Amino acid sequence: DGQGEPAIMRRRPGQTEFDVVAYVHPQTRFDVHPQAGIILAQIEITRNTNPLYDLYHLDPATGDIKRLTEAGRYRYVTWHPNGNRIAAVKYSLGTETLMTLDAAGQPAETLWQAAPGDVIGQIDWSPDGKHIAAAVWTASEGWNIKEIDTTTRKWRNLTEDVAIDGQPQYSPDGERVVYASDHRGIYNINSVDRADRSVKILTNVITGAFSPALLGDTDLLYLGYGAQGFDLYQMKLADAEKIERPHVRPGPSAFVAEALPELTEVDIEDYSPWRGLAPQWWSPHLVIGDGRREWGAFTSGSDALQWHRYFLDFAWDSKFDHGVGSISYAYDRWLPTATLRAFRYSLTTLDDAGNVERLRLSDSVHAELMIPWLRYKNRWTIRAAVIQDRESDHFHVKTVGLQESTLDGMIAGAITHDTRSNYVRSISPSNGHYAIAAAELSGYLHSDYHGKMLKLDLRQYFALNDEHVLALRAVGGLGVGKPRPFHIGGAEAGSLDFSELGVPEYQSVFNKRYYGLRGYPEGLTSMRGRRMGMGSAEWRFPLGRIERGWMVPPIALSQYSGTLFAEGAVVWQDGLRPQNMRRAAGVELNAEMDFFYHVRLDLRVGIANGWDKGGDRQVYFTLGRAF
Repeated sequence: DGQGEPAIMRRRPGQTEFDVVAYVHPQTRFDVHPQAGIILAQIEITRNTNPLYDLYHLDPATGDIKRLTEAGRYRYVTWHPNGNRIAAVKYSLGTETLMTLDAAGQPAETLWQAAPGDVIGQIDWSPDGKHIAAAVWTASEGWNIKEIDTTTRKWRNLTEDVAIDGQPQYSPDGERVVYASDHRGIYNINSVDRADRSVKILTNVITGAFSPALLGDTDLLYLGYGAQGFDLYQMKLADAEKIERPHVRPGPSAFVAEALPELTEVDIEDYSPWRGLAPQWWSPHLVIGDGRREWGAFTSGSDALQWHRYFLDFAWDSKFDHGVGSISYAYDRWLPTATLRAFRYSLTTLDDAGNVERLRLSDSVHAELMIPWLRYKNRWTIRAAVIQDRESDHFHVKTVGLQESTLDGMIAGAITHDTRSNYVRSISPSNGHYAIAAAELSGYLHSDYHGKMLKLDLRQYFALNDEHVLALRAVGGLGVGKPRPFHIGGAEAGSLDFSELGVPEYQSVFNKRYYGLRGYPEGLTSMRGRRMGMGSAEWRFPLGRIERGWMVPPIALSQYSGTLFAEGAVVWQDGLRPQNMRRAAGVELNAEMDFFYHVRLDLRVGIANGWDKGGDRQVYFTLGRAF
């Protein structure tokens, strides 16, 4: 439904509702055997980079899924009628192979290997176990329904026409094969007699009919396409006798291309990443809040093999005339991934009247190694970094005087775990969690600070009904010795989150000392310390889906939503018992924008009220979400 993971669903005889058998990955193909269970061909990430189809067994009684193959590349699968064997289509090195495996997924024999360029699609095993029907594409014939004799391994055509034919399924008695065909320009369900290859048209829809299956000898099931997507239909086969029988035109459905001229002189040169490194998009950087007016842009790029990746963000603060931003470069050819980052951001201190009395610039350089372990729903990363951070005054009022520059040299390590999911109809991440556990040690390098900092950041998302989301966050930091302190406050401190923009995760998990607390200004001296804790709860709810925009400039408004939130934080210097809780609550209006066709930005307008010392009513406007 676009709000969660796809599921294998089951409707029992006499029921009107469907039961969830198990949740699976997108684009999963499957076949059902009444005794052996369900066999899945499902995509999983292999070796951190390759999305490959593998075979899984699903027990429909318990919903348990067991992986059978590793990097098998099996795209389509069907049970033998006895349930003791599997036939599957394997894709490897540009060649497709039809082969059989035992019920545990171990290869048994190769039935057929396609010629280069030929394609085999959906397959089905005949009820007598002697044939396998398949949708096959060849350059000379296009898409047709064929079947292979599993003993002689010889193919024969069941259809030979100008239509695109696919999705074959045998009838329970094995005498016919039903399939989807566009022989009249619209996909409908046909039936071909295996004995004389005569064709019958079973449906006559105007929007499309797909994925047929026969329910006994009396009923046809199929998926019909309509204005709201696909629906499941059931019809009596007797009704098909009333449908007109147009002539099925023989001939190939393929457009035979002219042979390319033979290349006699070919220049071969070493791979060069430089041709594809130029950025292909950009998007605005905008933060307006206490002590800052940042205007700028960010972009990213990579070479064709993604060995070299970079991210650039630059903005000019028009209020205090200085630049901020970041530069990140990742070399991702080997394991671990090596990353270099450079950041500059501004830090403000406010007086009792809420005016900026000091603005310092933080310039930091990170050298980081990352070892990922990536799966579709389970992404772990181990990180180690060396960090140098320098803070210096850019502006101060005369009454407070110049504050000396400080240097913080750190070595750091962290583990992150990410199971978050964003779906087509999501208004935010709506399932899963993101967790960061980090340790930073100051003083082992040249540094004005000496101490340890331990941090834990947990973000959890729960999908509620009708696209609503409950988002929770808890952050804790414990400093030992004399590390650089935490600073709490401001609505925009965590707003620019680039991890959901379709670019690599260039934001470092290290050296984060500034956390936003809506309803409180940034820079209050009473909200600084070497120990902190904070928590947020947000109810995010949809308000409307627009899905309209302009071609020039290429900007669209996808949907808008609201957020009700409550949060609180404590910051203290010594001991383990926090004091001086700051609490806040508020409401936000969020508009999901699409810039330049594939860049998503969340425009955020909010009102927050801080209930405790230093709090006030705060109106803010930012790009992105707080977490």
